[in-house]
Amino acid sequence: MEARVRKIFLVGHYGGANTGDDAMLYGCLSELRRFGLDVTVVSKSTGGALFQKLGTNPVKPKFFSVIKAINSADWVVLGGGTHYHDDYKLFRLLRHIRYLTVLTSVFVFSKLVGKRIALISMGFGPFRTKVVRLLFKIVLRIADFIAVRDNRSLAEVQCRGMKAKVLYAFDLSACLLNELKLDKLEAEGVENVPVLGISPTKLHLGEKLVGCDSNTFWSILAKEVEKVVKPKGIKVHLFEFRGGRRESDGELVSLMERELGVAGVKVEKISYQQDPLTMLRYVQRCHWFVASRFHSSVFAYLAQVPQIIIPYHQKLVDFAFDIGLEVGMVPLERPGWPEVFRNKLLSMISEPERFTARVPITWACESAKQNFEFLEMSIR
Repeated sequence: MEARVRKIFLVGHYGGANTGDDAMLYGCLSELRRFGLDVTVVSKSTGGALFQKLGTNPVKPKFFSVIKAINSADWVVLGGGTHYHDDYKLFRLLRHIRYLTVLTSVFVFSKLVGKRIALISMGFGPFRTKVVRLLFKIVLRIADFIAVRDNRSLAEVQCRGMKAKVLYAFDLSACLLNELKLDKLEAEGVENVPVLGISPTKLHLGEKLVGCDSNTFWSILAKEVEKVVKPKGIKVHLFEFRGGRRESDGELVSLMERELGVAGVKVEKISYQQDPLTMLRYVQRCHWFVASRFHSSVFAYLAQVPQIIIPYHQKLVDFAFDIGLEVGMVPLERPGWPEVFRNKLLSMISEPERFTARVPITWACESAKQNFEFLEMSIR
């Protein structure tokens, strides 16, 4: 008789004031709760309304806490995100390699003590360094189940001939819609003026594409936005999708807020929200959106808001193709990208249907559920 899965140890980059991680965690825990499973989550922050709302008691990423959680679990699950990649500058890359080494060690130990391993809602790559590629190969070799959220990552895994069950499944954040109305999000406090939402973030190695640092890039983009929205009386909402003290979007949000405000554009800052459903509703209130953070683009898609994508990272390119929104991408490698952006913004305002994804969100919601097919596999 096959043993039934009862306990899950869920690991990820949780508790870092990142809306994307919060959304994947919320979606994952909401679905696992439907199965009546006992779930332990590792998180840098163990307080906050999100864990209380989901009825989960997280543990800190401390050695003995993690060992105890692994020993009591049936499955150790990496719950969403692009962890295995090295698309950073040197200092940030070294810190990321340290993180990946610890993460991979958790999976190796889990396998040694007889636990099954699932990687769900994953994005993989790009890879530039041998050490990160090696860590990636190790985790693929010991995984029992892998669900990837984009077709390029699927090809990256399938070409290696892994023994694990491998499939495509949409990002876990789509499970948020199971907590709301699927056909239309509740639009509380809708603005009586047209609103353009913008999510700025640091470009990291994407700065090489545009030939300037992140601050200069968003300053240039603010000037292009001002040329379009000011004559039309459009209000701008600036979204801080990542808060906290490390890698926050706050500095860039403040930069754009100052520059647009001085130019006479009406601006409102949307600060980081612990509850991703609140941020999703804020995105839904926008008439158009400019996304640079991956999950800001996912949120605009789920809220069915026309969007332009700033594809500073490969995962944004992959996402645009997967949802049928190639026209929304700004070619950052072109010297004349500011003019291209301005023209796309004008087109999106006048023809929003062109900048709405072709793939329906009903498909995304059903596809996201496939992340949990590992629960159908027996435990040893």
